[in-house]
Amino acid sequence: MAAALIAQANQRTEQVEHAFDVAREAIRRLEESLTEMRTTAAVIEQRHAGQLLARDERIAALTTDFARKEAEYAARITELDGVRKHALLQIDEARVESRHWKAEFDRVDAKNKSSVVTYGQRASALDAELAGVRGRLGAAEEALAASRQRCTQLEAAAMIVHPKDDAAPSVSRKVRAGGLIKRR
Repeated sequence: MAAALIAQANQRTEQVEHAFDVAREAIRRLEESLTEMRTTAAVIEQRHAGQLLARDERIAALTTDFARKEAEYAARITELDGVRKHALLQIDEARVESRHWKAEFDRVDAKNKSSVVTYGQRASALDAELAGVRGRLGAAEEALAASRQRCTQLEAAAMIVHPKDDAAPSVSRKVRAGGLIKRR
């Protein structure tokens, strides 16, 4: 019995040792698997760290680019505001200048209209005066013609009364040689 117990104990010891060996083999495989997983995790972590570093660098570059573009935008807004203010000043100056030139035009136009009226009145007065002068000239010409006719009649009467004397003409030739003044 003792041998059976010893055999049984040895058998159990062998079973326990076998289970122990199986457990050790499982532990070894698990440790290898764990080491492999740790290596894979380290590789993945290193890859992710590289990707995160690249993303961080890209984010930093984009942030820098954004800050630069924001500064450019602010500068352009400031420039456009300056251009707008300058344009408004030019518009105001043009309005003032156009008002000035309109006032100047109105002043010159009024002056020209008054000059036209004045010259029209002067022209009417001169036309009236010219008509008066022409009337007086016509009257003077008629008087001259009547005077010449009387002169001719007097010469004819003088010739009848005094026969022709070549030594002393009774009427000078200058008076008889005059003609009527022609109107223009």
